[in-house]
Amino acid sequence: MSGRPLIAADTIANRDLLTHGRTAYLRPAKGPEALAAAILEVSGDESRREQLAAAGHALYLEKCSEAVIEEHLRSVAEAMLRSSRP
Repeated sequence: MSGRPLIAADTIANRDLLTHGRTAYLRPAKGPEALAAAILEVSGDESRREQLAAAGHALYLEKCSEAVIEEHLRSVAEAMLRSSRP
């Protein structure tokens, strides 16, 4: 297993990156009861936990790792430098 499964609030921002049931377990942000229910649901299914963890980790490596962010920032900085030259 790679990492841990992610349980997160089902928000527009989270849906921009995450997919419920594939890369994370998204639940409505309705307080501690909803979070507790999600934890119980995910904790009771080992294969689902492993699938969510593996897919979430792969997504992190593809889009959110330090190396990816560093490369993106470098690209943006280089583009800014090129556009500022006469």
